[in-house]
Amino acid sequence: MTMDQDRKKVLTSVDEFVEACAQFRKTLSAVSTSNRRARTLVEKGRPVREVLAAIPTGAIRKTMTQQIEELEAARHNVRLAVFTLGLDEGLSIGELGRTMGFSRQLASIYAKEARGDT
Repeated sequence: MTMDQDRKKVLTSVDEFVEACAQFRKTLSAVSTSNRRARTLVEKGRPVREVLAAIPTGAIRKTMTQQIEELEAARHNVRLAVFTLGLDEGLSIGELGRTMGFSRQLASIYAKEARGDT
């Protein structure tokens, strides 16, 4: 890839991460609503069976797991795109890791992936 393509990849991955964050916020809001409803039922002394039947527990779990995975994947893509561009611009692996707030070991993993060594 050229540096311009790498820069576009950073922009695209940031946009995708922002969208994943927005979707995650919607999911968290729905989960919070369901949990408040469950709390109210427990507070009223309803049996657990009734509480669990009143909220879509299984669907909530699946949706949360999926949203977390999508958010993590989008975050990974941003990091990878930034690493690729940073390496192209001459930044060291250590500098990228320090700036992004993680270990030299994790930075090395991202650098390998950015270079296509994985």
